[in-house]
Amino acid sequence: MFRKWSRKKYNGYRLERRIKAKETVFFMLGDKCAHCGNADKRVLQLDHKHGRHGEPRIDNLWEALLYGVEPFDKYQLLCANCNWIKRHENNECKINLTEKQQWMKAVNILNKHIDAAIAAGLPVLNPRPIK
Repeated sequence: MFRKWSRKKYNGYRLERRIKAKETVFFMLGDKCAHCGNADKRVLQLDHKHGRHGEPRIDNLWEALLYGVEPFDKYQLLCANCNWIKRHENNECKINLTEKQQWMKAVNILNKHIDAAIAAGLPVLNPRPIK
């Protein structure tokens, strides 16, 4: 019982500390979107100014910024819309296909090969795979 209580207390403390660090970082970065000026904290996101370029993720970025482990000049606050627009314009988006999309892509490629084999007069055992 004591262990559960202290774990809950510790997790609550960690959450409070992280929220305070996030609020402080927001304040230090201007408390609004660097592009459009939106000040709604529900949509503000921390953005790498020049993209991450494969750098490993930092575990607790808010505290790393707050305590000087990471420099502030690499980051900016952007609202969600501006952040996604920037990611798209700078080709920072990675396309993650779902399992179904990967399957459909493979089926389409297989169908093209089957069509080419039929057109060439080659024998095909199963002309169309099950979709």
